[in-house]
Amino acid sequence: MSWGVEVCRQRGWQRVNRWIVSPLLSATLASGWVLAGSYPVGLEAATVPVELRVALWHGTNAIPSVRIVGEAEVEARGVRRSPVGRLEITAGIRPRVRIDGLEAALDLPLTIRPRDRRKLLELNGSQWRGALEVWPEGSGFRIVNRVSIEDYVAGVVANEMFAHPEAFKVQAVISRTFALYVARVERRWQHAGFDVSVSDQVYRGVAGETPLARHAVQATFGEVLTYSDRPMFAAYDANAGGHTETVDVVWPGSVRSQFPYLRAVASPYDRSALELPGYEDSWRWSRFLTWRQIEQKLRESGFLVTEVRSIQALRGGASQRLMRVEVAHSEGRLRIDGADPIRTALGLPGARAEVRPTSDGIWVEGFGLGHGVGLSQHGAWGLARAGYSYRQILGHYYHGAVIQVHKDAAR
Repeated sequence: MSWGVEVCRQRGWQRVNRWIVSPLLSATLASGWVLAGSYPVGLEAATVPVELRVALWHGTNAIPSVRIVGEAEVEARGVRRSPVGRLEITAGIRPRVRIDGLEAALDLPLTIRPRDRRKLLELNGSQWRGALEVWPEGSGFRIVNRVSIEDYVAGVVANEMFAHPEAFKVQAVISRTFALYVARVERRWQHAGFDVSVSDQVYRGVAGETPLARHAVQATFGEVLTYSDRPMFAAYDANAGGHTETVDVVWPGSVRSQFPYLRAVASPYDRSALELPGYEDSWRWSRFLTWRQIEQKLRESGFLVTEVRSIQALRGGASQRLMRVEVAHSEGRLRIDGADPIRTALGLPGARAEVRPTSDGIWVEGFGLGHGVGLSQHGAWGLARAGYSYRQILGHYYHGAVIQVHKDAAR
């Protein structure tokens, strides 16, 4: 699918408003930092698919048993049935359908849709909007929720961002964008028969919705971050430790020219984590790892090492993250490149850190929680509380971004 403006015109989509991209947040903030080179993002027309296929359980996490209840119709092998009474489906060796006490056997896969789209389906005690698909997978079942992208985003926002009206708008736009990138550009799950998974973003259906999250979704209805008329890779993490990093420093092998909007920028409000109970260590942390613990962590990450003896660490990039570590062990030397591979291999909260070897192991002292690319959620929350709009915040973290919006998706 092309995201070009000409294609939008051909399909009757409306250009909304394009803001001039220009420096905006260059004033010194309360923290003493300067957000130079930050941008507002404008609006243009784009496509937003009506429905996403969201895998709730699949693969190694396939659910062992299924019970779906609701005023619904069921489709099996292309045949749609619209029972009059309340539908109950129990999936076991063979699924059984009960309608007001009467039973029938159907073959998988099944698609269950509420007869009234405003109604909900109940799956094993939790409620979901849209339709549910039941597929056999391994010794259990794959469950796919077919849901509008707006309802999907409403079930994500409050699980991914701390409550604030503007911060929730930020999260609504990036969650919508991230889902579209995975589904339409990366096509990560295309071979598996769905668009996105709950492993991509925390989606809990109706249980994850709040009134404030719903308002944020409505206020940003259909808005998608784009670059060169395509949905962006809207990377985000919890806390950048005061400074984000360019994508190829964190994930070597990524071509910088493909993601020019993922630049290193100051993220001064990351220290807002100190005001969030339970997240204080997201800002600043320290760890001591013995040589034996390092060996265990590396082996768990798939590296064949024995008797680790020393580590040399190299930092770099605008944020001075760990860029390379060399591990000496009894069988030779191991080299790991890239901030995020290092963070993952050593089990560290973040890679904006300094390593100090001792006779027994290493002290690691650092800042931040996550990979450090794109938007920092604690930083965005802090900026929102300081009075910045969601467009200003998005423009700061995603250089040169433009928002496109679908004009006629049904609200």
